[in-house]
Amino acid sequence: MSMNKEQEEIVSQRSYTLNQHDESKERKFLKENFNFFGALSFLYAIFYTFCEYKNDSGIAIFLLGIGSIYFCTRFVKRLKPSLKGGALFYFISILLLGVSIPLTDNWLMNTMSKGAILVLITLFMLHQFYDDSKWNVMKYIEASYILFIEMCVAIIYPFSDAANAMKERQKKKNDKLKYVLIGILTAIPLTLIILSLLVSADLIFANMMKNIVNKIFMFEEVFWILLSIVLCYCIIYCFINAITKNNIKEDVNDHRILEPIIANTFTSIISAIYIIFCLIQIIGLFGANLSLPQGYTYSRYAREGFFQLLFVCGLNFVIVLCCMAFFRKSKLLKSLLTMISICTYIMLASSAYRMILYIQVYHLTFLRVFVLWTLFVLSLLMFGILIHLYKERFPFFRYCMVVITSCFIIFAFSHPDYLIAKYNIDAIEDITKHNAVNVYEQYGDLNYVTSLSADAAIVLENYSADNELVKNYFEKMKTKPQMDFRTFNFSRYMAQKAANRFFHQ
Repeated sequence: MSMNKEQEEIVSQRSYTLNQHDESKERKFLKENFNFFGALSFLYAIFYTFCEYKNDSGIAIFLLGIGSIYFCTRFVKRLKPSLKGGALFYFISILLLGVSIPLTDNWLMNTMSKGAILVLITLFMLHQFYDDSKWNVMKYIEASYILFIEMCVAIIYPFSDAANAMKERQKKKNDKLKYVLIGILTAIPLTLIILSLLVSADLIFANMMKNIVNKIFMFEEVFWILLSIVLCYCIIYCFINAITKNNIKEDVNDHRILEPIIANTFTSIISAIYIIFCLIQIIGLFGANLSLPQGYTYSRYAREGFFQLLFVCGLNFVIVLCCMAFFRKSKLLKSLLTMISICTYIMLASSAYRMILYIQVYHLTFLRVFVLWTLFVLSLLMFGILIHLYKERFPFFRYCMVVITSCFIIFAFSHPDYLIAKYNIDAIEDITKHNAVNVYEQYGDLNYVTSLSADAAIVLENYSADNELVKNYFEKMKTKPQMDFRTFNFSRYMAQKAANRFFHQ
């Protein structure tokens, strides 16, 4: 029996030793310094909720961008001696995207901008904690996946570290805490008795207290605010634990082990098909020598083939990157990939031309503008692939990040809804002037324009004041919720001004 007790003690001691060994020095550092990291995470959670809660595109989102940069910098400097190079690009990009959000009322544009800010913050933190100078696209995807898994594993830490910190504090201030608790327990019944007497003694005081209680105990509102704070705190603290765990290997393995003959075979077949297709595009579509079936129009032809071409262009992008990543070097393979890249450029041009043909007949929508932007970005990315194909050390991922971020910032500041409204209204007026189509088509186009965000108000202000669709649009602008210092949006403000001018002209 005594032998069993000794064995149990040995096993428990070994278990304790293993647990102590398994806990990394980074994890111990975070745990011991919870007063800093936990408090900073909680403060950021409160700040995030203040800026983001029921605020889709207000000026507080810009403040959130500034606050995010500040909190990230504080975290990094506590764990690292200094910021690494390249931080300025991330900071400027985050700030510009933050500025763009309160300048437009397009919810989809603002949602994408917020997503872009989140991605930039993640990439900034990875860049600060790891040597990513040689990382490629696949490595960043792998790192993001590991980071997400580590965040899920760390889900208990925001609560366990807080509990541990409270225990340590109680050991030091046990007596004082006991007296404070006694004081609070004594105050509760006294406060209830005194308040009940004062409420019954004065009606004005009773009404004031009733209003205060109603504001404090708006259960649903308070619940969602507290939930937002708790969730944000957990996500931030889990992210800190995951990013500092150093479980992401910095080395980039060379996966080019496959026989290039395989790639040479299927890329040569694809290249032959692409060459024939591209010749048809050059001679037929671009040269306007294409013989279409009876009853077909160029706009219908463009519409039916556009999305297939866009998908093929994206597929080519993946094919070239995979061949470069997984197949051994081959001069023939390099030539074939070059040919596919050149054919992709012709397909991109064909896609853009088809979309322009379609726009000339059916005018602009947000999706069509976004597609044209996507085609432009893909053409720049394909140029980076061609450089990377012949210059192996070319920082392709950073090139892609700079191109996509820069182009998206320009797109965010371009106010697509304003451009769409301007183009479509001009088209409607031109149609009306020349009486080229029936009124139903022109009405349908105006119906889309008046469904746009507040960015279109300046254009619609000068349209016919007798049109019911335009009247309904400006009625909607006038009834939008009042803005405060958090939710102020420049585009909505200008739309409300335009609505006042519209109804008083």
